[in-house]
Amino acid sequence: MSPVISRRGIMRGALGIGALLTTASTGGCSSGSRTTGTPGTATYWSALEGGEVRGYFADTIAAGFTEQYPGERVELVYKTSENLERDVRLALAAGTAPDVIETNGPAFVPELADQDYLADLTKRASDLGWNDVLLPWVPSVGTIDGKLFSIPTQFETLGIFYNATLFERRGYTPPRSRTDLEALCEELTNEGIVPFAAGNREFAQTIEWFTSVFFSHFAGPQVMYDVLTGAKPWTTPPMVEAAALMQDYFRRGWFGGSPQRYFTTSFNAMHADLAAGKAAMDMEGTWFFAEIDSFFGKQGGNANDWGFAAFPALRDAVPYPLYAVGTGATLSINADSVSADEAAHFIDFLIGDRKAAAQRIADHPSEFALPLRFTESDFPQSMDPRIRTAYVDLMAATGKGNIGYTNWTFSAPRTAIEIYEKAQELVADDLSPEDYLAGIEDTFQSDLERGFTPVAIDPRAGDE
Repeated sequence: MSPVISRRGIMRGALGIGALLTTASTGGCSSGSRTTGTPGTATYWSALEGGEVRGYFADTIAAGFTEQYPGERVELVYKTSENLERDVRLALAAGTAPDVIETNGPAFVPELADQDYLADLTKRASDLGWNDVLLPWVPSVGTIDGKLFSIPTQFETLGIFYNATLFERRGYTPPRSRTDLEALCEELTNEGIVPFAAGNREFAQTIEWFTSVFFSHFAGPQVMYDVLTGAKPWTTPPMVEAAALMQDYFRRGWFGGSPQRYFTTSFNAMHADLAAGKAAMDMEGTWFFAEIDSFFGKQGGNANDWGFAAFPALRDAVPYPLYAVGTGATLSINADSVSADEAAHFIDFLIGDRKAAAQRIADHPSEFALPLRFTESDFPQSMDPRIRTAYVDLMAATGKGNIGYTNWTFSAPRTAIEIYEKAQELVADDLSPEDYLAGIEDTFQSDLERGFTPVAIDPRAGDE
């Protein structure tokens, strides 16, 4: 399993949800005293993984911050993905937490804000001009009761990676609608080519990539927003129909060849099949940008090339292109920080300069992607044009409200588990779409009763 997949999945699933389920152990409210931190230094705990990424942070980000803000510095403490959420919560309760608070995603913020652990960023965002550089939907994710408490980071989405050489040879173009997609999948199947490389042998939770896409691209932004916030039940017809369509596509063998093969195929095997042309496409997240070149061309031992496109709209009422939004983390400021100004300056350093932020995406797209109002000219010409175009299109589409929702970012804690665990039964044809969504709705209502505060991007917050 790649470290990128580990970061996106295991941290959110095995640790993050568990932290939400056991919050009572961390105490009730801020202690009001700090035993760590000094003026001029913003302390920050993060789960950045790998020596190269950590070195990049030290040499480029930390050093660049001190250059822009002389006399100030960021002091980073590395945590493992498994321990970050727990350690931050315990430290907040003890009054020893860092100045910059990183969480595993927007769903974790309301509880911390309710316990008065996080500073209100509304005035700082106004004074520092953050709303002018962040995409218009960003405040709707981090705002609670009219106050801004967090900024999402590690911006990611799901789309189609495709074998561009195979597509060119056969005269295919990436599908934009359900009609296009089904015609392409039927033709590929008749030619003995698996439409989508797919497999979850190493990590069963990756089935939520598919639920995130089918729910988002069939139900559409407004229906999904209403469901996630409780305005509509999960059993609303478009959601049931989306689950039925996903089940049908798996039944036809369009993902991985068959449900049985999907459950037994490894990540390396599915990526190798895509690169070799045994499969035409791969529905996966933008984290795959970091390693796709190792499977194609000279590095992969073949003469093939790759491309990336948005997943098609699965219903006429759904816009194209649309991107299911995911965030691997959020940044907030400790309400008791003695270096709140420095912490705010650090966040400002990350988001305030689009060209610098775009360069960080070019260097490490999986770790340092931020939801800013990028234009193509912000990105360096040395950047792979396929990745540059993908991020420009992503920012433009979500800026207009063409937004989908990833399960690991926006679902309630027990609901998220119900979605991906029971999806295994759905695609294996052991559970009906109606019963699948009824179980999700029951679990969601339980989450609400336990005090979960729904957080989702309001699609009406877009520019247009």
